[in-house]
Amino acid sequence: IWPSMEDKKTQRTTYSKSDLLRLEPLKLHKYLTDNFTIAIPDRLDSVEAVSRTAELISRATAYYSFLESMRVEANLQKTIYKDSAAITDDPDLKKAYQKESANMLKREQIFESMVKIMDRTYQGISRMITIKQQANKEIEMSGKV
Repeated sequence: IWPSMEDKKTQRTTYSKSDLLRLEPLKLHKYLTDNFTIAIPDRLDSVEAVSRTAELISRATAYYSFLESMRVEANLQKTIYKDSAAITDDPDLKKAYQKESANMLKREQIFESMVKIMDRTYQGISRMITIKQQANKEIEMSGKV
C-alpha cells in the first residue's frame, strides 16, 4: 500500500497497487494528482530550503519509480485483456475483455502522464539546486577577490 501525501488533519484513502489498477480512470487521475504531486519551491534562500529541496528530489525519485512500475503493469494487463478478447468465442466475454482493455489503456496513459510530470518536477528541482550552487560559487569567488 502506498501512503497518500496527507496532512495530519485530512485523512485520505490509500490504495494497493491492484486497487489502483481497478479504479475508474477519472478517479485514478484525481487520486494520483492529489497524492503524487510535488510543489516546486519558488526559491532557495536558506539552508533549510535547500535541505527540504533535497528531500523533494528523493521523493520525486521514489514517485517516478512507483508510477513507472504501475505504467508497465497497466500495459501488461491491457495486453492480457486484448489477447483474451481475441481468443474467446463468447461475444459477451469478448466485449467485457475489450472494455477492460480500453480502460487499462486509459490507466496506462494516466500513469505515463504522471511519470512525465514527475520527471519534469525532478529536473526542475535539480536545476534549481544547480543554479543555487553556481550562484553561491560566484558570490564566494567575488568575495575572495
